[in-house]
Amino acid sequence: DVFNFVLSEIPKNIKEILNHAGLEKEAIDFFLFHQANSYMNSYLTKKLKVAEDKAPQSLKWYGNTSSVSIPLTLCSQLSHSRLEGNKKLLLSGFGVGMSWASAVIQSADMINLGVIDV
Repeated sequence: DVFNFVLSEIPKNIKEILNHAGLEKEAIDFFLFHQANSYMNSYLTKKLKVAEDKAPQSLKWYGNTSSVSIPLTLCSQLSHSRLEGNKKLLLSGFGVGMSWASAVIQSADMINLGVIDV
């Protein structure tokens, strides 16, 4: 049920947040989705017609890390050089309890020190 919910509702939610922000999807530098599973994220990327390099995934290395998956993906997959200058990021979290939230944030010369594995 969660899977079907995500595939039907999250694309609508992303279109709503873009509309609310007065932006087209082409204005977004990176789409950071909750890392539930790679099929779901690939489906969202294709349904939204977003280039794969604009929707990084960290599942291959970390799996589904629940609420930390968006910042973990940002820190592990987007190097400091890819975040230089002004960037628009669309963050979209979703999952258990049929809950979801999306946000568009603008960064200015974001510093990314990467992930520290211990």
